[in-house]
Amino acid sequence: MTILQVSRLRKRYPASGPESEAVDAVRGVSFRLGAGELLGLVGESGCGKTTLLKLIAGLEEPDAGRIRLNGRVVNGPAYHLVPGHPDIRLAFQDSRLSPNLTVAQNLVQALKGYQKAYQAQRLTEVLRVCQLERRRNHYPRQLSGGEQQRVALARALADEPAVLLLDEPFSNLDEPTKQPLRQALLTARRVLGTTALLVTHDGREALALSDRIAVMRAGKLVQLDAPRTAYRKPVSPYAALLFGPANILSADQLRRLLPGEGDQPACIRAEDIRVCPAGEDQFSGKVRQVTYFGAYDALEVRVEDAISLTLHVPVATARVGDVLPLRVHPGNVHRFP
Repeated sequence: MTILQVSRLRKRYPASGPESEAVDAVRGVSFRLGAGELLGLVGESGCGKTTLLKLIAGLEEPDAGRIRLNGRVVNGPAYHLVPGHPDIRLAFQDSRLSPNLTVAQNLVQALKGYQKAYQAQRLTEVLRVCQLERRRNHYPRQLSGGEQQRVALARALADEPAVLLLDEPFSNLDEPTKQPLRQALLTARRVLGTTALLVTHDGREALALSDRIAVMRAGKLVQLDAPRTAYRKPVSPYAALLFGPANILSADQLRRLLPGEGDQPACIRAEDIRVCPAGEDQFSGKVRQVTYFGAYDALEVRVEDAISLTLHVPVATARVGDVLPLRVHPGNVHRFP
C-alpha cells in the first residue's frame, strides 16, 4: 500500500545577489513510498536531498508538483500558520534536544495532548526500541553524540508518525557510535512498522538499511532500484561510485582488457577482478600501491602503462612491484545504458 506519493516535484531558489545564479534544487522528482518501507536517498552534497525532505515535510513550498500522504495533499507553509504536517516527522543531523529536560521529558514533549496512559506506554516502547531505558533520567549533556541521536530518533517516533524523514542522521558520528543508531532504526522498522525516507551521502549505509535506493544528481532522480540492482547495475559512473570502489572504463579501455566485450563504457567492481593462476589470465597488472583495510588489501595495479585498476585481494597476497595474472568474469562487467 502506498503511504507517500511524490509527483513531478520542483523547487527553484532565486539568485541571492547580482553575482549569484538561481538554483534548481529539485527538478521533477517522482516516487512512491510503501507502508513499512525504508527508501534510501543518496547523492553528492548539494544535489537536492535535504530540500526534497523539507518539501515532503511541508517546511518548504514547492514551485510545482504534488505530495500526497495516504491520498491527501501535503500543503506547504503557505497554507499553515505553523509549517509542517502532523503525520510526518523530520529528524535533522543535529539532535535539537531541549538541554534542560531529561531524555524521558524530551520524549513526553512530543506526546503532549495524549492521555497519560498512552504517554507512559509509548514512552516505554520507544525507549526500549532505541536502547535508551538506562538513559531515561539523563540530560542531553550527559549523553554521547550517538545517544543524543537515538533520543532524537525516539522523539520522532514517539507519536507514531505516518512517515519518518531522516536527514543524514549518521553524518556527525564516528563508526562505533553509528552502529547502535543503525540498530535502533532497524528495530523501529521491525517492531513499529515505521515507514521512512533516509537521506545519506554514504551509499554503503543506504545499501545496508534500505529496501530501495533513490539516487539524486543535480536535483533529479536518476535511479530508483533495489539495493542489489543499484550496486550491480548503476545507471552511470556517478551512481556507481556512490556505492564503493568501481573501475570506470571507456569503451576503448574495455576492449583492450577484454577483447570482444562490447563497445560501451563499463563498470567493474573492485572485488570482481580476481588474481588467477598463470595461463588462465585475461590480462596482467603491475602492483603500484597496496592499502591495508583489515579484512582485505586494496591494490592499485597498472595495465599496459595506460589503465589503472583497483582490486580487493586477501591480505598479504601481493607487494608493490609484483606482476599479477588477472581475470574478470564476463557477467561481472556492467555496461552503462
